[in-house]
Amino acid sequence: MGRLHGAKGERNPLCRPSERHRQNANEGLAYRALVDRVRSQLSNSTTRLALLSKVNEALELETRELAGQAHTDPLTQVLNREGLRAALMEKWPHPDASPEQFAVVFVDIDHLKKVDDTHGHSVGDKVLCALAAAIQRGIRASDKLARWDGEEFLIICPGTKAADAHLLGEKLREALSYQIWPHGLRVTASFGVTALQPGEVIGDAIKRADSALDQAKSNGRNCVRVA
Repeated sequence: MGRLHGAKGERNPLCRPSERHRQNANEGLAYRALVDRVRSQLSNSTTRLALLSKVNEALELETRELAGQAHTDPLTQVLNREGLRAALMEKWPHPDASPEQFAVVFVDIDHLKKVDDTHGHSVGDKVLCALAAAIQRGIRASDKLARWDGEEFLIICPGTKAADAHLLGEKLREALSYQIWPHGLRVTASFGVTALQPGEVIGDAIKRADSALDQAKSNGRNCVRVA
């Protein structure tokens, strides 16, 4: 059996780690430390990226919600004027151009002020909400309903002629007679209807529908008039 020690008690050079071995061991430790640091940094970066992604999603959601609030009537939850304008601009980006055929229907609750004076504004608000919900149920998904002013609502009906809009107004007017209203009230509405004429812009049709609504009010209310 060979000797493990030399004459002076030293280890056999074959069993003694060389400088090269120690260098390799040190390099291995340094490499593992570097890998650990990179993994830690990657983990932290991934965490930061995930956090930033969540923050961006929250900001985008908040932006959409704020935009929705700016375009929605807070009481009835239908479009307001600004929301209707935005919807029309999205469909017809050039207001001076003649858009496709469409009809306009103005709706005005009859004698809402009397309801407010007799039962209070909270009941009047419930009437407004009930009317908006009834109209929403009676129109198509492609139609746009907006609260125009106070007790007035406006419906934009794409691809609709005046005769068809007249039928829609009569259908909605009849539906209101079956509506269950707060405090057992009987609520009616007046309707002004028109359709876009060749060469007109959207504003022209809205003004003419408003004139038709005035005619309906002058003729006893609870009726539909076409201009």
